[in-house]
Amino acid sequence: LQTADVSDNLNPEWSVDQATAKLTIPRSACDVAGAAVTVQVWDMDTTGQGDFLGQVALPVKALFANDASVIGEHTRDLEPRDGEKDKEIAKAGKGKLGTITVI
Repeated sequence: LQTADVSDNLNPEWSVDQATAKLTIPRSACDVAGAAVTVQVWDMDTTGQGDFLGQVALPVKALFANDASVIGEHTRDLEPRDGEKDKEIAKAGKGKLGTITVI
């Protein structure tokens, strides 16, 4: 899913209609250890490659179980990709990449 562009805004927000993707996940995915739906957030530039901002992994087993810690509106901290550390965050000493609200 690629959302509409929000220029010159460090805290963009989109309506549910603008940022909703429908996924079909087979129940058999629950049997796969560590299976998760990963949502990545990117800052896309007009030229060149975009900048990875962070990601959130939602465990498939919790999605199927209607686990309240995953289902419903939750704001989660964005995490770096496995094995990577965000250089800008490390330099600034902020400690987190940002947040995303998952509904």
